[in-house]
Amino acid sequence: MAIRKVKVSFDFVGLSIDKKLTFGEIVSAKLILGPAVTKFPHLTVSAADLVIANEALRTANLNFIDNPALADKLHDAEVAWISAFSQDANYVSSVSNGFASDIDLSGYNKTKDTSTKAVKPVTPVVKSGKSTVTGGLSLDILKQSDATQFVTVLFTKDVTVTYSGNQVTFTKVNADGSVTQASVCVAKKRKSNFVALESKSDMKSQTIAINAAGASDPSASTDNGIL
Repeated sequence: MAIRKVKVSFDFVGLSIDKKLTFGEIVSAKLILGPAVTKFPHLTVSAADLVIANEALRTANLNFIDNPALADKLHDAEVAWISAFSQDANYVSSVSNGFASDIDLSGYNKTKDTSTKAVKPVTPVVKSGKSTVTGGLSLDILKQSDATQFVTVLFTKDVTVTYSGNQVTFTKVNADGSVTQASVCVAKKRKSNFVALESKSDMKSQTIAINAAGASDPSASTDNGIL
């Protein structure tokens, strides 16, 4: 039976920051030591630089947890991390030439087989234009074969947006130094776990449920108290 050729999976792009850090440790360790060194001798981004990108993301995440005003620094570190690991993912996929055992040496995950749909790009192509509704904005995301749902975030320039897996957090530092936050969790399960929120904040929550017929009305506002 013929061996089905596979490619490196870019599933790491959508991981939460904590899972990105764990993934980064695994991949960089395998690319620095062991048979992967011989198999992948000319990495686009050196294994040592992958370690640096991973530690930079770790530091930025810790700093953000202590001070949400540093959300832009966390965003920049995450973008740099994705870029570094994506470049080597492409290289590993090319050198492996479709053989799963070679990809396994690198620590990257692999697609199931050649019938697996393409991974969406890190930055989707979005076209925007005026809406026919006053105060509206129309966004059109170009077709991506592997995507079944899209979450679009719209915000004013004074708000910083942070993405952590299926969670989107909006942070604004007010003139008096206080912090205003709102966070949205997109979940298929009935339980939503939020992270990296401003400590000692008095938070409220509302939930809507979505099925094939559409979205429900929002639930009554629930006082969740001090974090």
